[in-house]
Amino acid sequence: MKAMFDSNILMDYLNQVDASRDVLSQYQERYISLITYIEVLAGAKTLQDEYVIKGFLNKFHIIIPNVKIGDQTVKLRKEYRFKLPDALIVASSIEQDIQLFTRDENLLNKFANVVIPYRL
Repeated sequence: MKAMFDSNILMDYLNQVDASRDVLSQYQERYISLITYIEVLAGAKTLQDEYVIKGFLNKFHIIIPNVKIGDQTVKLRKEYRFKLPDALIVASSIEQDIQLFTRDENLLNKFANVVIPYRL
């Protein structure tokens, strides 16, 4: 089964939050948006961290934005006044028809495909 993960879930995993490990282990086809890749990799403090994080991120399919995702991103920004990263992540999940796992409570009641798998 496919699942898409927001940056906060991946950062939790890298910070050894057990709940994130449990969620990620349930899915064999794991996806992230390009912006998630960038956000998570930007958290690397050293070259060693960057190497480890890239190894982790390579286990995910990366959704590269296309025009359809771009149009959906614009629509979400206008309708919900989302910041660009959030709009792009949600738009990617909508256009790819994949459930989005996030800890962002602001997304929960707005989209049917959004799941909050755990709370900290």
